[in-house]
Amino acid sequence: LIGKTAAGAYFQGKIDQLEISSAAKSACEILNDAILTAYYSFDIGVLNLDLSNNFINGMSNSLSTISGIVNEAYLFNQTLSYFQSFAFTAYSTTEAFSVSLWIKPFSVSGGTLIHLSTGIDGGGTACFDLLGFSSIGQLIANMYNSYTPSGGMCPCYASTSIGGANTTINVWTHIVVTYGSTNGMAIYTNGTLTVANGAFNSFPTSASAFTTPPYMTVGNYKTTSSAPAGCLVATPALSPGSYYGIIDELRVYSRELAPSEICSLFNY
Repeated sequence: LIGKTAAGAYFQGKIDQLEISSAAKSACEILNDAILTAYYSFDIGVLNLDLSNNFINGMSNSLSTISGIVNEAYLFNQTLSYFQSFAFTAYSTTEAFSVSLWIKPFSVSGGTLIHLSTGIDGGGTACFDLLGFSSIGQLIANMYNSYTPSGGMCPCYASTSIGGANTTINVWTHIVVTYGSTNGMAIYTNGTLTVANGAFNSFPTSASAFTTPPYMTVGNYKTTSSAPAGCLVATPALSPGSYYGIIDELRVYSRELAPSEICSLFNY
């Protein structure tokens, strides 16, 4: 009996995602249920499926499967290779998040790993590369940074970017990007913090451009032959483009992961 007692006292509110498990869950499993927004293993049989409790399944274009860091992975080797989903549905002003993925790049002279946009083509009223490479192979994380000018005529937004470690081709690398309004952005490479900045608020609250949940495009910044116009530019410079290499074990979380949690993901 769910929603009322035997005596007829009714629950006032909403209930969702009821699950009955045949075994006791560990503390780690319970935490995953609470904060894991989406998990894409890219394994054969569940290629585009979200294996979290949210079932935010994605779609792919011009991808093939290949041996991954865990079972299978997606191979990105064409100009319009990409994976796309709505896994950032919880992303809005000041809300924390983390993204974890394994990559094995064939080239690091530019390329987009994670692109967020309000338009399905990679453009729209708001768009930017969250994670990618500079032209010399440095990992760059990039976000909107909201501010109010002295005249107070908007909330406005500009770019806040951080540059992490350089990445080696043909080697598996684990990357985690975290964000929170208090700690700002951070990049972890192979379980180690490589760069972080200070506190800032991302998407401005009253900006209508950000009311639409963004598309998350993986391995590309576009889904058509035309490059999206008007997207946020990163400084230090991120070089948008098609990523060439392998991506595996993509996870999106609804809070900043702690260093110990990131270490556990690296030492899977």
